[in-house]
Amino acid sequence: MKLINIAQAGPMASAPPASSYLNGAIEFVVVLVGGLAVLGILISGAMYMMSGGDSTRVQSAKKALTASIIGLVVALFSLIIVKTVIGFI
Repeated sequence: MKLINIAQAGPMASAPPASSYLNGAIEFVVVLVGGLAVLGILISGAMYMMSGGDSTRVQSAKKALTASIIGLVVALFSLIIVKTVIGFI
């Protein structure tokens, strides 16, 4: 009598691992956040050019640029961290 190998039985054996779904979701979020950060950089550049030398508007544009760059860096580092963690799983 032949015993069935549990790892090869049923539809669960052919299902992709959960980490592939997590990886896809994280990549989607990083692309979305990265695109928004680039858009924020472009908008803050336009704000800076249209400030007309007004110090409060220049400061506002610089703050927006700083926040956009920080958002882009956080998105990239989160992708690196997730890829590293998934690589160990």
